[in-house]
Amino acid sequence: MGTSLTWEDLSLADLEPLSRLAASWASHTSAMLEAAERVTGDIVGDTLSADHFDSDTADECRAQLGRLADQFVDDLHDYASVRIGATIDELYQTLSAQQENLKDLIDEVVAGKFVIQGSAGSEYVELTQRLEDELNAEADPISAVADARTGARLLQSRLREIMERARTADEDAASVLGSLGSEAVDLPPFLGSGYSDAVEAYETALAEHEAAQREEMLGGGADPHAVAGWWASLSESEREALISDERDAIRNLDGIPSAVRHDANMDYLVEYVEANPHDEYAQSLLDRVRGNPATAHDDLMLLGLHAPHPDGPSYGAAPRTGDDWGVIVATGDPDRADNVGVYVPGTGSDTAWDVANFKDGTGTYITFAENIQAAADDASGGAENVTVMWLGADMPDTLPDAASSNYAQRGAALLDSFTTGVNATNGNGSDVNITQIGHSYGGTMTAYADAHGGRNAADGVVLVGAPGPGTDNPSAGAFNVGGDNVHVMQSPNDEIRFATATHGPAPLSEAFGGNEAEGGEGNHMSYFHSGSAGVDTLGEIMTDD
Repeated sequence: MGTSLTWEDLSLADLEPLSRLAASWASHTSAMLEAAERVTGDIVGDTLSADHFDSDTADECRAQLGRLADQFVDDLHDYASVRIGATIDELYQTLSAQQENLKDLIDEVVAGKFVIQGSAGSEYVELTQRLEDELNAEADPISAVADARTGARLLQSRLREIMERARTADEDAASVLGSLGSEAVDLPPFLGSGYSDAVEAYETALAEHEAAQREEMLGGGADPHAVAGWWASLSESEREALISDERDAIRNLDGIPSAVRHDANMDYLVEYVEANPHDEYAQSLLDRVRGNPATAHDDLMLLGLHAPHPDGPSYGAAPRTGDDWGVIVATGDPDRADNVGVYVPGTGSDTAWDVANFKDGTGTYITFAENIQAAADDASGGAENVTVMWLGADMPDTLPDAASSNYAQRGAALLDSFTTGVNATNGNGSDVNITQIGHSYGGTMTAYADAHGGRNAADGVVLVGAPGPGTDNPSAGAFNVGGDNVHVMQSPNDEIRFATATHGPAPLSEAFGGNEAEGGEGNHMSYFHSGSAGVDTLGEIMTDD
């Protein structure tokens, strides 16, 4: 059933009660989890332990309390935290972002002497009679009216995109909340006649539910918040078994804690190097992340790895071309950071470790990520900052390949999922400040990622030397992060200036309307060099300083 949310409804809505509900629900869920831990620890493990009550009946009572507590904890994670809490919070975040975008657009409509007409789903922007009268009085009224109507169509396109995202979020939340209980496992049976048979049936149903949930989580399409909630609900022994049995799914799965992904990916990389001793890329990556004193940053974490052999696992990675690698390396633990930058390199960045096709290799892009973090450290004055070099999707290998938007559109969902995963696993929760930094073709992919799924878990976007934002976000005001949080950096000597209109409007154009950021006067790769004007600016944007 579609929503009837109108632009007037969204512009006037008081969303603060929704925000308070999300916060109070999270607090309530946390308190209930602590209560469940007291049941299993203080009560079952101490007060009602075998030291105080030792009999078959006591054993069964303890087992029953354990089942109830375990079921309660599972429901808190799966339903209370994810399906209710995360859904409410995501709805608030999406609606508030689109409300801000809508208010900015309304200001432009009023300033331009336009008017919004139409009903929900068929809104349109047209010229007011006053504006038409003024334009018809000009020297060239035909051209003046045509230009104004072009402006109205652009505003109309943005309006419809904003409302589509808001309505989709509203419908998705209603669907999730409306389906609660449809897949829930019944509570453990009551003590009494037929109890043994009932317990056996309950445990069989529970095992089937857990197996189905495990398959859903490991399949690669689950929401990262759901994955994080599921992982948190598992016991330590269950997690260890999963890491052992499903390592290749766990290591690239968004919503899994970064430390777990790092350890699993390092195990995989060590095995890969042993099996492929002449693969210089793999050996160089292993040396770099392990901490080779000559080449490494002490705190590097390997959060994603896809080797370029055709029969390898592809969890969390788009189909790859040729000998391209999929690599995600962080300069520290994103789960512990106050500010996280997700840096997406461009064309040819996944083809070699050093240099290929006159392009820097993956090793250089890791260095660039370290430079961004260093600049963020200088700008923030004590905050914990981490930059992630993200090559989790296949990049075009050559400039002709980069003329296609296919790579950007395929990678957008993966980048969006990873960013959502950072938000889901970070200890600060929704308070973590995430900035997506897309360079060159990576900027185009970043723009498409912002439009994917109706909201962006990032707080800001920087398009660095990008050929364009693609077609999903025709202007900065259309971005889910809000126009005020869209930054554009382009040196006057960057060769990318000759590729304008390749992927939508030129990022520096007035029509796009992004915030122009200081990038210095170097070439296409100079933005990320240590001490450059570009990297210093990125550090300031990433830390919101």
